[in-house]
Amino acid sequence: MKSMNWCGALAVCLAVAACGGGGGDSGTDPFGTGAGTGTGGTGTGGTGTDTGTDTGTPSTPTTPGGGISNVSTGVPNQRFMSMSVEKWALNWGMDGDTTKVTIRVADSAGNPVPEGTRVQFSTSGGQIVTSCALSGVAEGTATISACSVDFATQDFRPLSGRVSILAWLEGEEAYKDLNGNGAYDVGEPFADAGRLFRDDNGDKTFTDQVDELNVGATLASTPGIGSSACVVDPAVPVNDAPLSVPATCDGAWGRTFVRAAAYLPVSDPRYLNASVLGDTVRVWTKFGTDEVAAPSGTTLTVKTFPTGCTVSISPSSVPNAAVDPTLHTISSTGATCTGGSVGIEVKFNEFSKLLTATLP
Repeated sequence: MKSMNWCGALAVCLAVAACGGGGGDSGTDPFGTGAGTGTGGTGTGGTGTDTGTDTGTPSTPTTPGGGISNVSTGVPNQRFMSMSVEKWALNWGMDGDTTKVTIRVADSAGNPVPEGTRVQFSTSGGQIVTSCALSGVAEGTATISACSVDFATQDFRPLSGRVSILAWLEGEEAYKDLNGNGAYDVGEPFADAGRLFRDDNGDKTFTDQVDELNVGATLASTPGIGSSACVVDPAVPVNDAPLSVPATCDGAWGRTFVRAAAYLPVSDPRYLNASVLGDTVRVWTKFGTDEVAAPSGTTLTVKTFPTGCTVSISPSSVPNAAVDPTLHTISSTGATCTGGSVGIEVKFNEFSKLLTATLP
């Protein structure tokens, strides 16, 4: 297994912050487990306001029946990193509508990484908190490795209609453990990762002069960087392949910035729209070039319908997880329904659209 100098990760994270890469607390050891606020020492680092001069090597905690075992490494692995968002379709017609963005990350055994490991964030629009420190393995205890930050609507509002959020931290590339020994062995398939970038146009490929935050473009110490093609072996079971700037990989398994991304719609109710096609209502907004979901909670209400006919719409509101335009089905029961006219209101706060549908 390729050795990793985790103490060196702090210098890398600090360099990233200097390049506009999302920042992070300037004295937090990547795997610090203490709560110290001093200026150095020989301990395991701090998760508080340590100024970054610690010289100790972070320990690998062990606990009977839990925590880090001899299979677990405690090193964040690309295969075990994911991002979730509490509410995707925010109200971009105002500043300050918020949601939680949560990162969960584990090592190659699916076990927690050390407590205090810091995750960096960046966004192409709105505002997001710079970083968060993961829960995880501390002395004598082990909890799920996760942390959350707030995201809020404000300018910049991307004209593509979509906001790209990127999260990253130092870890190791995903691989397929063919012999099950809990470590990478030469020849095992892996997902090579090079310079990470924020995919601002959401096409899952690097677009020069469009996609920003090309982390590592000027950092000689960025891990895993080279000039080889970035190949993700199809034998590696990874849900989301790491996005890399082309020809920036090193062709070898090892350290990298593990990364995760999410794409939020710019759901601006000032551009609320809806249409009827048969028994389906389609609802969307279009702030820029793309049609995206209307804000979460946008309602659909049946206002008029034939006497003796019962009409309903499902779902009756835009769900929290909506990203693209949503479809809502009109259902009816009763002898007078066929060919009848139905009035439907699509509404978010003071913004609304009135539609007329003909029942089949």
